[in-house]
Amino acid sequence: MLTSLSPFFRTQLVKLGPLGCLSLRLLPAPLPPSSSPTTLNHGRLSLSFHPGTALPEGAEVNTTGAGDSLVGAVLAGLVQTGKGRSASAVGTDEWARVVDRGQRAARASLAVSSAVGKVGGAGWEL
Repeated sequence: MLTSLSPFFRTQLVKLGPLGCLSLRLLPAPLPPSSSPTTLNHGRLSLSFHPGTALPEGAEVNTTGAGDSLVGAVLAGLVQTGKGRSASAVGTDEWARVVDRGQRAARASLAVSSAVGKVGGAGWEL
């Protein structure tokens, strides 16, 4: 399913709940095989697993806004790379850092009772 959508959506994130997320990127040029056990490169496609981190035991969990926080932080991270909004323009390691930042934002959102968490609040270490 993901690969059939890649001509239309060159970058895709699939949330896997507490396990983390998958990303699929259609890149401008083929990449060599990855040495990372969590990334598979095949031609111009790069599939990566980005593991999640657990919330502290007993933490209150509110999923409202977590996906929005993930996407917002990923987009902000892409802009901060200086390569615009294109995930295909950033390297594999840089992309992993951008997605990790998004997951940390989502995690921070999960730990608050309101739909929007306080920047700099619990779990928001950049």
